[in-house]
Amino acid sequence: MKNKLLLFLLMSLILCSCQREVYQPTETSGEPDSVVSTPFTVPTEAPIGVAKDLDSATPQPDWETLYTDANPVSDSQELIAILQDLYDRFMAQLDQPGWYRFYFGWVEPGKQVSWVHISAPESVQFDGLLGLYDYPEFYAPGFIWPTAVVGPDGQVGFTQKTEVMDDYYFTGRDASFSILDELELDLNNIGYFAGDYEGAGSFGHLELLRTIHLIQNPVDDHGAAHREFSFEGWVGTYEDQPAFVLKTTTLYSGVLPMMESGERPVRQETYTCYDLQNGGAIATKSDYWYQSGNSEVGDWWMLNYDQVEWFEALPEREQQIYDEALRRLDEFNQGGTP
Repeated sequence: MKNKLLLFLLMSLILCSCQREVYQPTETSGEPDSVVSTPFTVPTEAPIGVAKDLDSATPQPDWETLYTDANPVSDSQELIAILQDLYDRFMAQLDQPGWYRFYFGWVEPGKQVSWVHISAPESVQFDGLLGLYDYPEFYAPGFIWPTAVVGPDGQVGFTQKTEVMDDYYFTGRDASFSILDELELDLNNIGYFAGDYEGAGSFGHLELLRTIHLIQNPVDDHGAAHREFSFEGWVGTYEDQPAFVLKTTTLYSGVLPMMESGERPVRQETYTCYDLQNGGAIATKSDYWYQSGNSEVGDWWMLNYDQVEWFEALPEREQQIYDEALRRLDEFNQGGTP
């Protein structure tokens, strides 16, 4: 496994190897298909790591043909405007009442998904959520783990699976999720309700907001550890598909982080490709330069944030899991068996 700062911890948690693809973004010519754009909104009090207090920004009207790998954009305000445009495109696809399936990145599609119910798309609210982990190679036969549930009446619950991985039970919220009592069921808050204490979750619009936040705050000091970020972007392709490529350069100084191999990076270059149709991040890769003088070229990792599907109703299997989870959650909230 390649040395990745975050991926090693993530893979340890989910007990599953990542699906990796090796593709190189290349410049594209011609204008991609047009897309629909909707107004950009963020919560008044933005979750941790999410952009807030954004002025309405409009990128150059021809940005999809203006910026190439030979002529990248590095102006922070223009980059933010482009990412805001991609956010608008992502939100524009959530335009019908019903259930939407979102895929978790870094793992094989379908292993981890979030089902989200939206009754009134214009409200930017959701009123149902079902997080599912499906690892038949590890779990008991037929067991699918519902990790997080939000019911139509605002019920919120998180679960743990049993030691033998054949069932689950609801647990009380720890202090990390006390923020839920103050948050509305807003799509920009959904990462928390999906069980991510940093508010991330498997949602493309939240990844875009976090990236905007990073561009707005390019210096990070954590004790004696220092990181400084710079950015540039252009339109290229990923698997022959038009994509916006964002290059993030991270310079480390002070106390350096340590990789799984024991190497300490001084420079990291991360490339993330975004779908021009719906704005979701497709894949990412990171290259590293180490204090020792060694370097490492990373592989592409699938993010899958561009994979969003609409259903008028939950499929039968998922509906059964959701109904049973809501029944157990009600019992748990009433002081019964979790």
